[in-house]
Amino acid sequence: MSPGRWEIGRRKHPGCVAWVQLRAKLRGLVVDAAGGEVALERECFAMARGEGGCKLVQNEELLESLREVLGEFCERGDEKFMEVAEGQPFRVTRTSCS
Repeated sequence: MSPGRWEIGRRKHPGCVAWVQLRAKLRGLVVDAAGGEVALERECFAMARGEGGCKLVQNEELLESLREVLGEFCERGDEKFMEVAEGQPFRVTRTSCS
């Protein structure tokens, strides 16, 4: 979230059971891919320092797992997360970390 648009104390995210479960599942995938909580924290600091971090965002297996979970979640509604919308040139899948 943009700190210039929403003050930290006013930021909110959905708190219903489905969203809580989604966040827990996504976090679990990331923690497992990192090799545990401590390794995840180290990876976050490595990315922040630019010291060869980004292993997680370059992990294609993790990215595909995250896409699948998000796709299943989003396709419960009207949105089709896994499809490129008509008139759009592409589906954004990740941020480059170079």
